[in-house]
Amino acid sequence: MKNHRFTIACTLAGVLVPALALAATPADGEHHSMFNMGFWYHVINFAILAGALYMLLRKPMREFLTNRRANTEKAIAEATAAKKKAEEALAVYKDKMAGLETELAGLKSEIMSAGERERDALIAAARTQAEKIIADARLVGEQEVRRAREALRAEVVALASKLAEQKLAAAATADKDKQFSEFLSKLEALS
Repeated sequence: MKNHRFTIACTLAGVLVPALALAATPADGEHHSMFNMGFWYHVINFAILAGALYMLLRKPMREFLTNRRANTEKAIAEATAAKKKAEEALAVYKDKMAGLETELAGLKSEIMSAGERERDALIAAARTQAEKIIADARLVGEQEVRRAREALRAEVVALASKLAEQKLAAAATADKDKQFSEFLSKLEALS
């Protein structure tokens, strides 16, 4: 309450001092008295208006300023909490960034070893496949050689048989010719 009286007193003094100065200076040769009733009506009217405004706006203004202060304090608290949270997140990310080099090196070595294992597995599979192809080729080659031998044997047998037949036929023909000649000579001798 004491604070409000001081505010009212300062407001009235701020209004009255210029009014007194205005009243003390003559304008156009006229002399204005400080006790002029028009002036006092204005002062009283202003005092009533200031008092009414004070009475009407005192509570809303106090609530406004209290709310504004509370909102400001809340905003400051939220900003402080957000700053603290951001600093914590920054520290976490800095820790992660510090460990990132090590983690990247570990991932690189893991990928390299996995690649080497995959390469070795592919080479082993290729060798196994090559050995299988070679074994299959040998088997097919052996089968082809066997077939060729059998075909060759059959041809040799056929040729030998034909040759024997021809020799037998030739021998038989020569023998027949000889027997026929002997028969003819015997016939001639008989006749």
